[in-house]
Amino acid sequence: MGRTNLSRGRGTALGLMLLAAVMLAAGVGLAMQQRAAAASELDDTLVSAARHESQVLANQFDRARAIALLSADNPAFQRFYEMGGSRLRRISGGGRTMDDINSALIYLQRLYPDILTASFVDREGGENARADRLLRAPVTGLSRDQREAPFFIPAFSMETGDVYQSAPFVSPSTGQWVISFATPVPSIDGVTRGIVQYEMPVETFRIEAWAVVPDGIEIRVVEAPTSSVVIDAAVRQGSGATIVDGSDAGSGNDDLSGFALGDPTDERFDWLRSAGTRGLSDAAGVRVAYEPVIGGVGNENHWVVAAEPAEPLGLFAGVGPGTASLVAVGLVLLFAGARSYRAVNRELADAVTSDSLTGIGNRRKLMADLDEMVETGAPFALGMFDLDGFKHYNDTFGHPAGDALLIRLSAKLTEVMSDRGCAYRLGGDEFCILTERTGEDLDDLLGAAMLALSEQGDGFEIGCSHGIVRIPDDAADAEDALRQADKRMYAEKHGRRLTAETQSRDVLVRALLERHPQLGEHRDEVADLAEAIARRFGAEDYELARVRRAAELHDIGKVAIPEEILSKNGPLTDEEWRFMIRHSEIGERILDAAPALHQVAELIRHHHERWDGSGYPDGLAADSIPLGARIVAVCDAYHAMLSPDRAYGKPRTRKEALDELRRCAGSQFDPEVVEALCALLDDRRPASTTTAASA
Repeated sequence: MGRTNLSRGRGTALGLMLLAAVMLAAGVGLAMQQRAAAASELDDTLVSAARHESQVLANQFDRARAIALLSADNPAFQRFYEMGGSRLRRISGGGRTMDDINSALIYLQRLYPDILTASFVDREGGENARADRLLRAPVTGLSRDQREAPFFIPAFSMETGDVYQSAPFVSPSTGQWVISFATPVPSIDGVTRGIVQYEMPVETFRIEAWAVVPDGIEIRVVEAPTSSVVIDAAVRQGSGATIVDGSDAGSGNDDLSGFALGDPTDERFDWLRSAGTRGLSDAAGVRVAYEPVIGGVGNENHWVVAAEPAEPLGLFAGVGPGTASLVAVGLVLLFAGARSYRAVNRELADAVTSDSLTGIGNRRKLMADLDEMVETGAPFALGMFDLDGFKHYNDTFGHPAGDALLIRLSAKLTEVMSDRGCAYRLGGDEFCILTERTGEDLDDLLGAAMLALSEQGDGFEIGCSHGIVRIPDDAADAEDALRQADKRMYAEKHGRRLTAETQSRDVLVRALLERHPQLGEHRDEVADLAEAIARRFGAEDYELARVRRAAELHDIGKVAIPEEILSKNGPLTDEEWRFMIRHSEIGERILDAAPALHQVAELIRHHHERWDGSGYPDGLAADSIPLGARIVAVCDAYHAMLSPDRAYGKPRTRKEALDELRRCAGSQFDPEVVEALCALLDDRRPASTTTAASA
């Protein structure tokens, strides 16, 4: 009986040992499988993180270059070189032109608040204007020589429409590590006379590119040719170094002057010099995914984004040696840990691919879905939307209300997409959709999406601009599709600004014609002549539009002049004349009330200036009078002399009017503009028309 019991006990012990061995083997096998799966998931996360951060940096550079080009295209910079006199005289006495230049530089900082300083630099090396932190630099504070600046020579060698993006350097103005963006001011004769440039701290790119980095992932930016670390995403730029004045960087002092970029003794990325710019590596025993930051023409930064885990994976997480009971407990803990690991991993995957505020897909999710849809080869569409009026809403009602609005709009957009595609929030007030709908279905869906991203109430109205890209017709890959959609979206935004100008013009013209109907034909013919002459002077499209607007509205100030003065037959009294000559200043004030017509207002103010300086209201002379104003003056005078409603005598013939213009050329009118009008009218006259008939 006892032996039997021992045998039974042995069998039980053997059974328990066998069970322990089986469970141990199963536990080790499962641990190895889980480690392999974790390694694969880690690779995917690293690749995705590197690709995402690379795209964010590329987008930041693209937008910075686009803003530089948009700013340099402001006509005020060209007008600077149309003014007479020395450079110092133009800077100190440029009046409205210098005001517009400084306003453009300050507006550039408003568009991109992290810009430290923005300046307009002359080919001779001096600063014509500079804005620091939304303030206009005084003339005495402008640099006399910028020729040694790292952006100067490369920027002046660029073609119009290209932007030079410097490598990081210490700004002499702010003492911070910065990147400069510089682009030539467009020139009519092809000679670059000035550039617009601004500086952004390297720290800005670190903050913006890595606002959300997955837990457990470390991101660094490496300069590929030297393999040196430029940015560590987790460390404030310059942290750990000593400030020039000797104080400790950890003391809370925000002065970043003199700090090195990264750690000069860090040799972890030397392997990048021979490994290319994209892939996965086990260099130095650490798993690293790396992706290049795609740059444009003139980009001196050859950056590679490197993503690596904060800690390496353990070989047998949760499993250790011990007795059968410890093994059993270890196995239970292993299973519980695996289950917990899977649950946490699912939550992490959701967090990585979802927008933290609205819960819809984020940029990472969009890029993954875009890549997957491109690989299928099936046609689909990408729509990008940017809210109009959201900044005003935020400023008026506060950021909590702005967040609540974004949540509502996201919910409405998700409902619209439901079974028709997916919705994403890229960040800020930018949204995207992906859909396989085409044709009229796509148009209907686009309209519904725009409606979903719109809302209005007391004191606010939210709308959206959009860009739509069809793949593969409009773009071949995900990055190109996003770039095209972004470009089209901002083109629509710009188009709406032109529409605002047209609407403002139409309202003012209608007001003028209601008061003085007889000016309708005069307005149209003067505008046609002015536009044609401006074209002969080589004006760009936006300049042609500006001159035409000025010609159409040059009499708008007369709405404030009493009818008995305007309609009086015979000479005006001195008092009546003083009242009459105010109409050009009144016209300027009327147009200044419409922001879209601000550039036209200057031409309205000066279209009664005289070439010899005896005109009004400012007594400008010769080339100091804007060319558009000189053109409007000649065309207005010519058509007035032909008018049957002429107040000071009978209408003149075409020949008499042209003779009078030539007689006054060099005193009242610009001689070149007069000759351009005569040549234009000669070109338009039929060849068979005789001299007698033309008279």
